[in-house]
Amino acid sequence: MSEQSARRTQLERQIAEALQGAPRGMDAVDGWTVEALVHELSAYHEELEFQNQELRYAQAEIEAVKERYADLFHCAPYGYVVLDDDRRIQLVNATLAAMLGVTPESMIGQPITRYIAPDSQDALYLHLRRVGEDGSSHATELLWVGAGKRFPARVQSQLDHQSGALFLRMAVIDISEARAAQAALQASESRYRLLIEMADDIVLVFSLTPDLTLDRLVEVNHAACQQLGYASDELQRLLLARLANDSDLLPPSARQQLRTVHHALFETTLTTTMGEHLPVEIHASRFIWEQQPMVLYIARDLTERKRLEAQQREMEQRLQEIQKWESLGALAGGVAHDFNNLLAVISNNLELTRLHLGTAATNHRYIDQALAAVRRGAELTQQMLTYTGQASWGRKKIDINAIVAEVAALVRPTLPDSAQLRLELQPGLPLALADALQIQQLLISLLTNAIEAIDAQTGEIVVATFYRLFDQEMLRRTRLDEIPAPGRYLCIQVRDNGVGMDAATLQRLFDPFFTTHFVGRGLGMSAVLGIVRGHHGAIFVDSTLGKGTDVCVVLPPAQVEEDGDKTQGAVAFSDSRMSASGHHATPYAGTVLVVDDEDILRETSRDVLTQFGYRVLDAARGEEAIHLVETHGDIIDCVLLDLSMPGLSGRETCQRLLQIKSDLKIIIVSGYDVEDSMDGFPPGAIAGYCQKPYNLKALHAELQRVIQHR
Repeated sequence: MSEQSARRTQLERQIAEALQGAPRGMDAVDGWTVEALVHELSAYHEELEFQNQELRYAQAEIEAVKERYADLFHCAPYGYVVLDDDRRIQLVNATLAAMLGVTPESMIGQPITRYIAPDSQDALYLHLRRVGEDGSSHATELLWVGAGKRFPARVQSQLDHQSGALFLRMAVIDISEARAAQAALQASESRYRLLIEMADDIVLVFSLTPDLTLDRLVEVNHAACQQLGYASDELQRLLLARLANDSDLLPPSARQQLRTVHHALFETTLTTTMGEHLPVEIHASRFIWEQQPMVLYIARDLTERKRLEAQQREMEQRLQEIQKWESLGALAGGVAHDFNNLLAVISNNLELTRLHLGTAATNHRYIDQALAAVRRGAELTQQMLTYTGQASWGRKKIDINAIVAEVAALVRPTLPDSAQLRLELQPGLPLALADALQIQQLLISLLTNAIEAIDAQTGEIVVATFYRLFDQEMLRRTRLDEIPAPGRYLCIQVRDNGVGMDAATLQRLFDPFFTTHFVGRGLGMSAVLGIVRGHHGAIFVDSTLGKGTDVCVVLPPAQVEEDGDKTQGAVAFSDSRMSASGHHATPYAGTVLVVDDEDILRETSRDVLTQFGYRVLDAARGEEAIHLVETHGDIIDCVLLDLSMPGLSGRETCQRLLQIKSDLKIIIVSGYDVEDSMDGFPPGAIAGYCQKPYNLKALHAELQRVIQHR
């Protein structure tokens, strides 16, 4: 009992005794008068009322605090629950109930295990035992279940030592969103890791210093390890200087771009574990990772692109070469045609002059010299066609070893004492489909150059033949614009240990009239190139200054182009002159139609044929020849047809003439070789061939053969 309550009880007792037991008339009890006691009691009553008012105020404050606590307890963002020593719920807030989808009232008195998933029961037991054993706060993660809800939560528990009973307070934090965010982050990292690992390009991540200098390699992908030949940990520990070797992993221009726009694109080389240089194109991007400046390199291997670019440049160069040869071919063909016509006119007039002078004339020597000059001009024209690959003459099956041995026998007497010639001929070589004279000319030109390369010093020249397989890559080294198909080819190799050539000389080796010797030479190697081109072969040249030169000529074997030999049955003609006494005009030998666009050549041909006793008709164009055959076809015995004419070509004119008169004898006249001239005509359509500039004896013999052959 409190002091105030005791005092109040005493006063009430004294007043009661004074009123009941005191004699009537007495005015005081224990020294107190009744009036005094009543006054004292009234004052105390007022004091009590004041205290009661304070108590009511305090009670109101307590109730307000309890309401605020309840609001905070139930509205907290985390769940709270209080368990008794039986692990039953004594108190729970609305937040946890809402998490579980139930009401707080329904949870009171329920065991906490009712709201824990079966696979988390063991974790709950261990957690509660640890809290009970050491009395300190512990945390764990549990999977909670409620009315259709299931979520992971982090639980923080501790004993309640203030309640006087064994209570346990537990805070519950829902971590489902954090788990989802973590799973999403892991999935995102896995996706990006998968993308990086599956990328064909090299991916490198470097840390950067404050001045944007590469610091160290912190991340690599599988392609980087595979292409550079390192394991992942080896590559990350690798010194940047070893990775870059002599190249710059971050050029100054790229560093400036990273500083300003955070991106850069440049080319450099990376060094593999074998020391090989890998050309790459790098896309660099700067970014911040964990407060550290980093740069991402995506490096693409440029080996294949460089190869394709080189191949494209080579193709463009070869296309330019083809265009150049086409232009030179057209020029050479046009010059040869016109030049041969002029030579034919000169030759015909000289032969006619010889006939008119008779055998008693003393000036035949001058005519012979002029005719020799005509033949030299014809040979020069043939060389021009050979250079452009238009003169293949008559290709036949020949023995390469036999030709090499024959040319070597001719060259040996001319060798200086300081030079030796050695042959390395592979026995049993297949035959080549080639022109023997051209192969001889090719060998003579190569041996002449080799002899001059040795000059006064002691040296050796080796001529070797062999038969081997060439792939596409090997044939791409040919100095010709056209690359033969892969396969087996015959080879003629001429090598020497002479002075050799530098790169500039080697580049211009086959240019027309280019020479390192005295003025007036330089068609030899050009003719070699033309001969190889005309035989659809290849030629390789390797030379080192001061060490010598190696030239290898590749020719197709006979079986490769056996069906293409078009020279069978072609007429070979002698180029000897018609003597002044070797011809006597006959009264009438037949009617010949001369078709040529050159007026002078038609006129001289008419004079020559008249001397032979022929009646001559002439036409300047194919259309005129067709008209004459339609009109006088029954009396025309033979047609001398020029192959190159404006308007209707010689081939078109021939077809039209044979349509009019199928048995018409036609002799083709051309400055080109027989094989090229006969190309495009059906078998049996052409009765003969005569190459410009022709001589009287050859022309007369061919006319007699064709006309008399019925």
